[in-house]
Amino acid sequence: MAGQVKGDVPNPVRAVQSAQKRLGQSILSMYNVIQFLLWSKAAYALLSTAYLASQQPGSFAQKFQYLTDNVYYTTGHSVILVQEVSCFEIAFVLAGILKTPLFSVVMQLLARNTVILLIIQFVQSPIVHKSPAILICFIAWILADLPRFAWLIVKSWTSSGALLSALTSIRYSSFIILYPLGGIGEFWSMYNAIGLEAHIITERVLHVDYTFDAGTFVKFVYMPLFIPGFLFLYTN
Repeated sequence: MAGQVKGDVPNPVRAVQSAQKRLGQSILSMYNVIQFLLWSKAAYALLSTAYLASQQPGSFAQKFQYLTDNVYYTTGHSVILVQEVSCFEIAFVLAGILKTPLFSVVMQLLARNTVILLIIQFVQSPIVHKSPAILICFIAWILADLPRFAWLIVKSWTSSGALLSALTSIRYSSFIILYPLGGIGEFWSMYNAIGLEAHIITERVLHVDYTFDAGTFVKFVYMPLFIPGFLFLYTN
């Protein structure tokens, strides 16, 4: 074709590719904003519960007991929702919108969602729900993901500036403490489920009503994979 250099991509194809790229970026930006808002809601719920605990009569230990007794019931729904939404990241990788390796995304989702979506959510026991382990998990997750999504949002607007620099420092240094802290809370929560049953009942998409031995899953699936999984995520 006259005027077209061999190997050049035709203009209509380039236009489609450019439109697809812009659409992918828009979807990812919307997802980041949604995640930031959902984590903000979870943080607000946790802080509100902490404030109510501080207003209770009695010693510090009694106030802390109030916090651990109630934090799952006030904050758990928000955390469960945001972790359910996070599963879209697998679709984003498969669609080429998110450039993170699929294995890394799956590992990150499995590590947290196995704990909150499979065990904590469906093991209806105060042994699990009123443990300080839940508070540790929620604090670690909120402090990890709230700055992360704030960083992604700001980064989509600008490539420099004091705010981006501060968020970058927080994102790439806080994991040193937050990953081990979250790991402690997650392992402790799963340990608390040993000897208990998980009852999955939901009407979403399909009707599911299923009970399984959470303790067997924890002892023979989760615990053997915990150390190698934790080390992989901590070093990648």
